[in-house]
Amino acid sequence: MHLKALVDAMAEHVRDINEAYNRKGLFFMKDEDKKAEIKKTWYEEELPTFLAKLDKALPGSDGFAVGKKVSLADVAIFKLLKDTYDADVSKAFASCPKLQEIVANVEKNEGIQKWVKERPKTFI
Repeated sequence: MHLKALVDAMAEHVRDINEAYNRKGLFFMKDEDKKAEIKKTWYEEELPTFLAKLDKALPGSDGFAVGKKVSLADVAIFKLLKDTYDADVSKAFASCPKLQEIVANVEKNEGIQKWVKERPKTFI
């Protein structure tokens, strides 16, 4: 399979995970107890399952999702794991060595570091 197609496939996998979370309706949910219960199930059961599947599907190695350089797939994975949730999800990908390597690799990218530090702060 062509590298561009693999990058797209991995980014789509991330989108599927995001959509599964968004379908839970937490953004507008008013019942805080129910919201907490749904988040607990997501972080402890559902997200780790999704991430294990993603980790297994990743064709890259050495800290890259696809190929031998940072791609959209790497950035999408980094954003998913480090900049999507209001909680630390490190435990959810603790048994996913490829995801851990990708996060570490993207995290040390100077351009990403600069963006995270200087980007506009929003409520989302």
